[in-house]
Amino acid sequence: MIEKINFNINNINFCLLKTNKYKIISGIISFVRPLEKEDITYYTLINRLISSSCNKYPTKNALSNKMYELYNCAAYMSTGYSYKSANTTFVFSTIHNKFIEDGNLIKDCIDLLKEMMFNPLIENNGFNLKYFNEEKKGLENDIKSIYNNKKKYSVSKLMKSIYPNNIMSESTIGNLDVLQTITPQSLYDFYLKILNESKVTIGVVGDMTKEDVINYFSDFNLKTQNVTTERFVKNIEYKDKVILVSEKQDIVQARVVMGFKFDVTYKDKEYYSLLVFEAMFGGIMGSSLFANIREKHSLTYDISSYLTLPKKLLLVTCGVEKNNIELTTDLVIKEIENYKNGNIEQSLLDNAKSYLLNDLKEVEDYPFSILAYSLETLVSDRPSYEETVEGISKVTLEDVINVSKLIKIDTIFTLEPGDEDE
Repeated sequence: MIEKINFNINNINFCLLKTNKYKIISGIISFVRPLEKEDITYYTLINRLISSSCNKYPTKNALSNKMYELYNCAAYMSTGYSYKSANTTFVFSTIHNKFIEDGNLIKDCIDLLKEMMFNPLIENNGFNLKYFNEEKKGLENDIKSIYNNKKKYSVSKLMKSIYPNNIMSESTIGNLDVLQTITPQSLYDFYLKILNESKVTIGVVGDMTKEDVINYFSDFNLKTQNVTTERFVKNIEYKDKVILVSEKQDIVQARVVMGFKFDVTYKDKEYYSLLVFEAMFGGIMGSSLFANIREKHSLTYDISSYLTLPKKLLLVTCGVEKNNIELTTDLVIKEIENYKNGNIEQSLLDNAKSYLLNDLKEVEDYPFSILAYSLETLVSDRPSYEETVEGISKVTLEDVINVSKLIKIDTIFTLEPGDEDE
């Protein structure tokens, strides 16, 4: 049994999921602020630096050894994006005191996270130059390596075609041109903005009281701001004609990515129907795409679909022989038309709903997952866990047919074998 306790202290919202179901305590401190596309590179670099060292533990080995001493606790920083919104989270996870002899373990783990947050390795009003250069070079290599991952590369090229010169086409790992402009000082200035110019929310899950949470976080001295962020793209424009974009590289197998637009958000009644439709269409084993294109026609090596809700896109990706590209894309579009015309089976709907509901049940098995889900409902319009379970359970075939009519093909990108200079 999980008891949800929401409270507010100094304008900071707290969410405590009180339960003795787990042996560990997990916590998330969330910093939400507006996002510009140039910011993404800053966030990625900061995440790497904060998670690898701090003033008290100035090397990766020193920090990892400290975590090992604390019964292999976890403490790190990460950032997620939703259109023009950035959510930076500082995360900790540790064994509950009652299961070991160390009665201060929870406090020690939270103190370590606090040390990482507020005392990073700073010199001359900027991040330590040696570690800054190491992480900057590592990030540069990671950005360049996207070219070698043909699936990711193809998706990024599709996004640039659908939303050119837009934040939605920016890679979530960063941009090389922006990276070259970042200095230790400019990065630290940006980090201070995260701490001081964000909406702060704190979540904890485990066998802990409200008073415990207050005591553990009383000396963090966090500042929270009233910020307004956009989490979904607005003003979706549908094209009358499908845009075809292609590129040639020295590869053996072609990659195809198809982008379908829709105009549905968390607040719309079609949200749950959209989740079920995507699972039926290409999100699960035995989906329409898998059964009819890979198995029946043997056209693709792999094929699947997934939603990018903030961008209001359904993406279909597959690997295919070059001479099968046109037939494959025609069949994918035909499958959408089958849904719109009601040519779908109740058994597939039942399987999709069962899959999604089982996935949701598994969320409760992992303390961090259920905490992250609950915290998301506080920092966005996302329906609660309970609302999502109920919403998916009620989806009918008619609902799926209706939501499929809101999905329209926009752009097809193909990465084909051939001479790059052609």
